Amino acid sequence: MYVIDKRPEQALDHAQAAYEATPNADNALLMVAILEMTDKAGEAYAFLATHVENKPNDIRSAMLLAERQINRDRKQAIGTYETILEKTSDNFVVLNNLAYLKFKENELEAAQNLANKAIALQPENADAIDTLAQVLIAKGEKQEALSLYEEIATRPIANEEVYLNHVELLLELDKDSLAKRRLSSREFKQKVSLVRIESLKTTYGI
Repeated sequence: MYVIDKRPEQALDHAQAAYEATPNADNALLMVAILEMTDKAGEAYAFLATHVENKPNDIRSAMLLAERQINRDRKQAIGTYETILEKTSDNFVVLNNLAYLKFKENELEAAQNLANKAIALQPENADAIDTLAQVLIAKGEKQEALSLYEEIATRPIANEEVYLNHVELLLELDKDSLAKRRLSSREFKQKVSLVRIESLKTTYGI
């Protein structure tokens, strides 16, 4: 009630009491939400980590913890995702995120294996295909990566970063005309995308 009324400070004591009485996923996630709404992100993270340690089968909370860990400590996020994967081996989000994290850690074979499993679950998911393509690029297999991007280029790509990853690969492969057509055929809205486009134009002289 207090949260709905936008008074999270008053809701905290009630949420704490509810969690202590029933420390389940719903009450844990409510606690995290209230703590974060009251600018207590550090407390929220510590609470969530403790909850997951005490309730290792709470997949929802573990997923949220891993998400929070990605920007804090990639290795911790990897460990959390790997633990979740032991319990839910066909979890698409875990497979794709873990593939991305392994890629960032330069564990390319593991990343490729995980990305392939994610794509097997959702063959048309652009984010998963992008993850695999980035792994292939890192392995020097740029033509194979380009083939993946060409598969998804015929469909709308919501993620601007994925779209620009394709454009950048085209530029790396000296396919400037096609890259420029891809850029001109879409309106970019995110500031980070606009900055990246200017950087690509400067780097590749287009």
